[in-house]
Amino acid sequence: MSDERLVLGVNDSLLFSAITSKSNEDIHQIFMLTEYKLTSFSNHALNWSVLQACRLGHELLIQYLLQDGARLEVRDDNGNTPLLICSTKNIPGAINFLLKQGADVNAANNNGDTAIILAESKEVIKILLSHHGINLDRQDKNGDTALMAAIQSFNLVKSSLLITSGACPKTVVNTSGENALQVANRLGIGPILELLYHSFVLERHPLINQSITGDYESCNALLRYNLYEDTEIINIRPNILCVVLNCIKGQQNNRVTPDLLEFVRRLCRSGVSVNQCSDCGKSPLDIAVDIKNHDLAEILCKNGADMSHNTVVNLVVKDAAHLIPLFAVHGAYINQILPNGYIQYPGSALDVALKQAKIGSAMVLLYHGAELDESLALEQAVETCNCRTLEFLLEGCKEKVEAYIQNEPDLFFKAIRTGDIRVLSLLLEAGADVNMVHKNKTPLMNAVHLDVMRYLLKNGADVNMKSNTTSIINVCSGKYIFDINYCAFQEQPTEDQVVDKLKQIIRLFLKHGAHLDASDDKGNTALIASVNKSCPKDVMIFLLKEGSNINQRNSKGESALYTAVIFNDQEKLTILLSHGANINLQNKEGLSPLHESIHNIETLKILIKHKANVNLEDSKGNTALLHAVKNVKTCLQVCVDSLIEAGSDVNHTNHDGMTALMLAADNLNFEMSSLLKANADVNIINTKQQHPKTALSILLNKWYPDWGSQHLASELLKHGANAKLVLPEVLHRIIAMGNVQLVQQLIASGLGPTDIILRRNLMEWPVKTISPLSVCLMTDQLQLAKYLIENWYLTQSDLAILSRNKTILDHLDFRINEFLKEHSSQPPRLEFLSFVRVSASVGSGPDRADKVKHLRLPPILQEYLLFKKVAAEESLDEDGNEDDSSLFCYELTKKQVGARQFRSEFLSKDIQFLEFHNSYGGESSSDDSDGDWNVSVALEEESRLINRDSASGALPTDNESSVPPAGNAVPALSTDTFSSDEEDDYLNEDEDESSNEIKELT
Repeated sequence: MSDERLVLGVNDSLLFSAITSKSNEDIHQIFMLTEYKLTSFSNHALNWSVLQACRLGHELLIQYLLQDGARLEVRDDNGNTPLLICSTKNIPGAINFLLKQGADVNAANNNGDTAIILAESKEVIKILLSHHGINLDRQDKNGDTALMAAIQSFNLVKSSLLITSGACPKTVVNTSGENALQVANRLGIGPILELLYHSFVLERHPLINQSITGDYESCNALLRYNLYEDTEIINIRPNILCVVLNCIKGQQNNRVTPDLLEFVRRLCRSGVSVNQCSDCGKSPLDIAVDIKNHDLAEILCKNGADMSHNTVVNLVVKDAAHLIPLFAVHGAYINQILPNGYIQYPGSALDVALKQAKIGSAMVLLYHGAELDESLALEQAVETCNCRTLEFLLEGCKEKVEAYIQNEPDLFFKAIRTGDIRVLSLLLEAGADVNMVHKNKTPLMNAVHLDVMRYLLKNGADVNMKSNTTSIINVCSGKYIFDINYCAFQEQPTEDQVVDKLKQIIRLFLKHGAHLDASDDKGNTALIASVNKSCPKDVMIFLLKEGSNINQRNSKGESALYTAVIFNDQEKLTILLSHGANINLQNKEGLSPLHESIHNIETLKILIKHKANVNLEDSKGNTALLHAVKNVKTCLQVCVDSLIEAGSDVNHTNHDGMTALMLAADNLNFEMSSLLKANADVNIINTKQQHPKTALSILLNKWYPDWGSQHLASELLKHGANAKLVLPEVLHRIIAMGNVQLVQQLIASGLGPTDIILRRNLMEWPVKTISPLSVCLMTDQLQLAKYLIENWYLTQSDLAILSRNKTILDHLDFRINEFLKEHSSQPPRLEFLSFVRVSASVGSGPDRADKVKHLRLPPILQEYLLFKKVAAEESLDEDGNEDDSSLFCYELTKKQVGARQFRSEFLSKDIQFLEFHNSYGGESSSDDSDGDWNVSVALEEESRLINRDSASGALPTDNESSVPPAGNAVPALSTDTFSSDEEDDYLNEDEDESSNEIKELT
C-alpha cells in the first residue's frame, strides 16, 4: 500500500486539493489512500486543513484530522480555534466531538470572543452550556459577556438559556459600565429579561410564574418570541393550562381578559392537553366550568376536550346552566347512558338539578332532551321537603304526577312523616286521600308531629277510622312509640318528653271524638295495648284516668291484667290491681292470670297476695298447680311451693283424670317432692283414659324406664305407692338396668313374678320364656338372683333352672353353674314347689292381691304370696350399664309375643324406642329369620286390635284386668300383623309350646 501511495503521490498538495474542491468523493479518497492515518502529511498541512474543515463544516473530515487530538487549539489569523469556528458555523456534531476530545470551551479569539459568545444556534448553545467547565461571565474586548451579546443581537432564546444556566444579568458590567439588564433596558427588552431572571431565581418556569401573577400579556410575548418549543410547553409541570385556569378560578371575580383567552388558545395550539391532568386530578374543562366563562369553555371544547355526562352534572352543580347548550352542541350526553344503552335517571344531571331545586337548569336540560322519571323525582321531592321542585313537577307534569299521587299512598305517608305542612298541602291539592289505608295504617296513624295531626284532622281525617287498629290504639303500640322517639324530636328525648307527647296526642284524639274503648281486629283496646313493654306506665295510668274499661277483654278473652302477666310487668300489674282489675277473669280457654303467671315467681306472688283463686280451673280442668308441674322446663319449683302454700288442691284431677303428681311423673318433674310433702295421694287411679294408670305406672310402664323415671318411681314407692297397675314385665327391665333398690321396692309393693314369652330366643338363652331370675342370670347379677331364690320370687319356668336341667345348664358358664349348684336342691322341696305353683296360679296382674285373698289361706301365707315379708337387703350391689341395659330392653321388647287381650304402652308412649330402633335395629340381626321387626307395623297392629275390640265391646272395664287371668306368662304387643283367628292360633300355639317346654324341662 505504501508503494501505491508513492505512485499516486499522496502529499500535502493532494490534501489541499481535496479540501479546496469540497468534494466528498475526493475527501473520501484521501481517507482510503492514507488508511485513515495522518503520517503522510506535514503539520502545516494538517493545521491548515483542520481550520479549513471547520469552516466547511465537514464533520467527518474534522474527526479524521483531529483523531490524535494534537491540533485542538490550532488558530487562524484571527485567533479562532476549531471550536470557535464550529460554534460560529453551527456544527453541533463537530462541537460535541471537539469537547469530548478536550477542546478548551473557554478559549477566546483575538477579539476576546468565546464559543458561547459566538454561538447563535439553540442546539449549539445547549451543548456548550452542558459542558461543566464553561465560564458564562467571560468578556470580550468590549467587556460584553455572552448574555450581553445575546441581548444586543435580540436573541431572547439564547438569553433565556443563559439565564437558566446561571448567567447573572446584574453583576458583570462592560466597558460602558452597563450590566446585561441595563443593556436590555436600553434596547427595550428589559421587562422580558427581568421576568426571565426573576423566574430563574424563583425556580419556576417563566410561563407558570407569569400565569400566577396574571401577566398574560408577557406570557403571550414569550410565546411570540418562540422562546419555547411545543414539546417543552407540553412537558411543563404542573400542567400550564391547569395552572392558568386555577389562577383565574382563585380570583374573586373570575375576570377573563382577551390576553388570557389568547394565551389559552396559544397553549391549546401548542398541544397542551385539555383533558385529565395527572397533577391536579381534574381536567381543564372541569376548571373552566367552575369559572363559568363561555368563551373559555368554548376554546377547550373546540380543541377536543372530553365531555361526559358527569361534565353536564358538574354544570348543574356549579350553577353553570348557561353552558349546557354549548356542551350539547359539542356532543355532551344530556342523559346518563348505561353500557347496555339504557337511560338511567338516578344520578343524572336532571336528577341532580331537581334534587337541588335548580329549576332553571332542569328546564334547560329538559329543552335539550333530558329524560324525566316523574315518580322518582316526586318521591325525592317529598322526602326532602323540596317544595320548589314539587311545584315544578305539579305544574310541568300535572297529569302524570297527580295520577301517581292518587295511586301511590306510600308517597303521602312519607310526606306525613317529614312533618312539612307545605308538602302535605300540595299533595292534598293534587288529590291525596286524607283517610286512605295503606299497610293497615291511616295517615293519622302514621303522623308523629302534632301540627301534622291537627292539619289532617282539620282537613277531614277520621279519628275513628279503623284498619286493623284505630288511631288511639296505635298510639300505644311499640312501633309507634319507637317512631315518636326517633322521628318526632330533633334530639334523643327523655322518657318524660315521650310521655308528655303521647298524652298530648291521646288528648287531641279524644277532643276530636276518638272512642276510648274501641278495639282492634284482635279485640285489644288502647288500655290493653298500653300494657306492652314499650309503652310507659304513665300512659296506661292516663288512659285509666280518662275512663278506660279496665276489665274489657280482647278476642282471646284476655284483659289488660292478663296481658300484664304475659309481659311479666309487675309494676303495671300492681297499678291495674290497685285500680280494681278483676284478678280471676278468665280467657276463652279458661286460663286466669294466675295460670299464666307460673313462669315468674314475682308475678305469681303478687297475684297470690291479692287473693287470686289458686284452685280456679281452666277449660280442661287444670288448676295453676297442674300447669306448673306440667311445665317443668319453664316453671320454677318455688312457684309450685307458693301455690301449694296458698292452698292449691294437690289431689285435684283435671278432665283427663290427671293429678298434679301424675303430670309431674309424665313430664319427669324431679321437683315432685313438694307434692309428696303436701301429702299428695300417690295411689289415685286415673280411670278416664283407655288404660287405668297411676303416677307410678306412668313412670315405669315403658319399654325402657330411664334412670329419671326409676328415681321418681323409687320416691313414690317410699311414700306408699302400690304397684297394682305397673306391668309385671317392667321388673325384667329394672333388673337388666341393675337398680336393685327399685327391684326390692317393687317386689315388696306386691308386683308378682311373671314370665315373658318370646317369638325368638334372646341373647342365646335356650328357652323362649324369660323370668326375673333368668334376667339376673343373663345379666350376671348373681347377688340379686340369690335374693329372688331365697324369697321364692320365682315363676314355673324357674323350676327348670333350679332343677339343673341339662339343656339350660349347657348354655350357662361355669360361674353361674356353680351358683345354681349352691342355691338349688335336687329334687326340690315340696313346700317350695307348692308355693311356686300357687304363686303362678294367682298370676301377676293388678288383681293378684284379690286372688290371694280369695284363696282363704292363713294371713301369714297371704303375706308371703304378696311378698310383704320380703326384707330389703342393702348389701346388694347396684350393677347396671346404661348402654347394655338399653340394648337388652330393646331386644326384649322386639322379641316379645303380642296378645290381643294385652295392651302394652311400651311403643305408643316412647318415641325413644323408634329412635333407638332406627339407630341400632334398622338392620336385621342374624337371628331374625322372619324379617326385620317394624315399629310402624306394631303400632298399626295395636291400633287395629284396639279399634276391633272397641267395636265388639271386648275391651276390659275399669274394674277388669288387662292381664290374662290365669298363669303368669305375660305376652306382649305383637310385632307381626295377623287376622284375628291367625293371631289366636299363633298365641295358643306359642303358649302351649312354652308350657310344654317348661313341663319338659321341669
